[in-house]
Amino acid sequence: MPHFRSPSKAAEGRNVLAESLVCRESNVADRLVNKRWMQLLAGAPGGGGGGGGGGPEPPVLASYRHSGDAEPSKVWPITRACSVSEVEKGTFHLRVDTSTLVALVAAKYTDVEMHSFTVHFGFSGLFAAEILRLCFADEALAQHWHGQLSGLIRKLERLGSGGSLGSGLLQVPSDLASDQGSTGAGGAGAAPAGAAVAAQQQAAAQARAQAEEERAMRAWQSVRHVNGVAVYAEEEGADGEGGALMVSAIVRSSPQECFEVLMASGGSKSAGMLHGEERVLEVVDKNTQVVLHSFQPGGLVGKLCAPREMVLLRSWRQDADGTYIVLYQSTNHRKARQAKTGLLNWKSPVRAQVQAAGFTVAPLLPRYTGGGPSQECLVTLVMKIDLGGWLSQRSLIRRLGSPLSEALLRAWLEPMLLSVVMLRDKVEQSRFVVRPYSMGDAVEEPADSPRAEAAAPASRKVARTTTFLTYSGRRSQDLRDAQRRSSLEALAAQAARGGAAVVPEDGEWEDGEAEFLDALSGGPSRRASQDGEAAKAAGAAAAAVGAAAAAQAVSGEELAAVREALARQHAREVPEEERWAVQGTAARRYWSCPGTADLRVRGKHYLTDRKKIPAAMPMFDLYSAELVEVDEPMWHMARFLPSVKYCAAPFMFILQLMVPANPPISLTMVWTAPLNPMTESLDTLCAAWPEDENGTVRAFFTNLCEWMQGDGPEADAVRNKKFKLIPRIVKGSWIVKQSVGTTPVLLGQKLATRYFRGPNYFEVDVDITSNTVANSVTSLVVGAITSLVVDLAPLVEGQADDELPERLIGSVRFEHLDLKTAAYLDDESGRIFKNERFGG
Repeated sequence: MPHFRSPSKAAEGRNVLAESLVCRESNVADRLVNKRWMQLLAGAPGGGGGGGGGGPEPPVLASYRHSGDAEPSKVWPITRACSVSEVEKGTFHLRVDTSTLVALVAAKYTDVEMHSFTVHFGFSGLFAAEILRLCFADEALAQHWHGQLSGLIRKLERLGSGGSLGSGLLQVPSDLASDQGSTGAGGAGAAPAGAAVAAQQQAAAQARAQAEEERAMRAWQSVRHVNGVAVYAEEEGADGEGGALMVSAIVRSSPQECFEVLMASGGSKSAGMLHGEERVLEVVDKNTQVVLHSFQPGGLVGKLCAPREMVLLRSWRQDADGTYIVLYQSTNHRKARQAKTGLLNWKSPVRAQVQAAGFTVAPLLPRYTGGGPSQECLVTLVMKIDLGGWLSQRSLIRRLGSPLSEALLRAWLEPMLLSVVMLRDKVEQSRFVVRPYSMGDAVEEPADSPRAEAAAPASRKVARTTTFLTYSGRRSQDLRDAQRRSSLEALAAQAARGGAAVVPEDGEWEDGEAEFLDALSGGPSRRASQDGEAAKAAGAAAAAVGAAAAAQAVSGEELAAVREALARQHAREVPEEERWAVQGTAARRYWSCPGTADLRVRGKHYLTDRKKIPAAMPMFDLYSAELVEVDEPMWHMARFLPSVKYCAAPFMFILQLMVPANPPISLTMVWTAPLNPMTESLDTLCAAWPEDENGTVRAFFTNLCEWMQGDGPEADAVRNKKFKLIPRIVKGSWIVKQSVGTTPVLLGQKLATRYFRGPNYFEVDVDITSNTVANSVTSLVVGAITSLVVDLAPLVEGQADDELPERLIGSVRFEHLDLKTAAYLDDESGRIFKNERFGG
């Protein structure tokens, strides 16, 4: 679309050839017109308003939303390639005081008879010409505009024979006029040789004028708007000059930062010239590299065409005025051999040639910076490229000017041109806490830092960090027969008496169980076998002892409590109908431990500097996830869960979310710990966990132990002010991510929350249905839950210096959770029944 938004008053220094109220046809729908004030303005001498150099400026057609506007909303250059159709009468839909969309959908327009003609902006470049239809209620006014435009275009056509365009009138160049005057003054007395010289001078002057006009007519023209950015093109001359494309965008950032992002080579979809992959083949020097670009558009075009690749010599510099310049030039390199192409290899990459390409990153003029560094820059991309293959400029299809080839060229080149927009968005959006490229990651930067210097650790799944006590409890639930359980009970009793734990020859023991017995007895677990396994057991015992010493060995009282818990577990028969649920009623494929989940928590000095830091690994280990369908929301779920009833862990932290669904769903998570914070001293707890450099362990238990103390409404009210949950949508739609966010939520302040204490667990139940907003947001999440990846992390808010920095209690990740696989709780019998779609 050959129009652009004018940065200055269009009529300054120009003659107004015509102006009136005109109805312009919409680009969206045929025959739908809206009123605009328009002016036809003659050309103007060059000089940029300062009387300096520069070619003449072409005539323009300017459109204003209102007659009193100082600036036009759109401007169309008039060139000799334009044409005007004849005036004709027809019926049009006049839109009044409504948007185009409303006018189309609700038919809010008036049918009127109008006289119209069409202006064709003929352009021989890559993009199709725009057609602009102008409509008039009065036929005489339509003929007046038609005559002015037609006459102006005819004058421009005559300029091709040597005229120059100043104020829109045909003028004779000054050097040509002086030559003609000299010839006339000589008259008949002049020698024939003098006449020949004069004729040569006249011909030379005409040639110079024609060349100047050719260069003027190849000035940049706005040929298309894509995503709100104007694409400019240079018309290609007969000699092959011109034909480049250009895009500019203002970036609200320093030139240096913009340049750094431009030059970053991340391997895929960088912010450079191409929306594709970039690989550095060779570093020539500190300002020169050889790079390989591979790219291919999406959709149907990507399936029809082979990929393109370019081997480019990329160099850059910074000029004295602060402008960064990055230049690209096609080259060859030994690491990028050109692939064979043809009908048999039609999907092999085709080598494209960059005939001219480069970026400029220009700072503001000094008078606009206030004496400081420029905080804005203008990024401009200029390029001329031959895509090769049947899209090459020399191919027959291109020479015939096929509409298909033009459409294919646009599909290839527009993403490359709009890399300027991608660069702008990437630089500008990096200043914000939540960004479209990483929605869900809330990053709070230090106040004295202009931007994040280092990203938080990448999200990753971590191996189970369960200590040997909890791990033993988990693995022991998989014992397949009573003999194995009774044997383990006997061994535990033997270990309690101080004897060595000897494993029978036919015992098939898990490594975690043997390690657990080693820790109980203080000696190695040995099989009474004939194959020499004693050495292996001794090595395992040494490793266990070393680990225990590193963790500041557990006290005798703690070992006794663990022995008792283990004995209770294995003395009890797990009913066959509940064995499937001892590791959770949610299928294992749906949940995992994401570790820190790239979350941020309050730092040591948060109360004064308000800074958050990357979270450390959760203190407790993810043990199970429960997905249970209930007839109505059920408080105190731990009473019914087999994973809680048959777990030998000294302590469990349980969080139940009552999810609004039909029927209601209980989503429960269980985290375990090797010591019970409700019964152990602060020093004992701190000794069992290795302290980190930030001192999070002591702060965590100082906060948690005090938070869990007490019962009754007053204690619960205190707990409500500190318990919070951090949600994070790792994968999901924009709407869901925006709705959920990543801000920690004090659940007890917004939702009905109750707390329950058991002998070895502490449970927090949250009724999401108790709040309308939370109910609505959760319903949105539930509706798309099978397509989401969601992280959840509970913690107790640090509100005093000795409670900081914060530490996560635990974390869990749900991936594409299917609520239809939920187990069912019969509240009368208290039994949980397996869903046939559970699948393990």
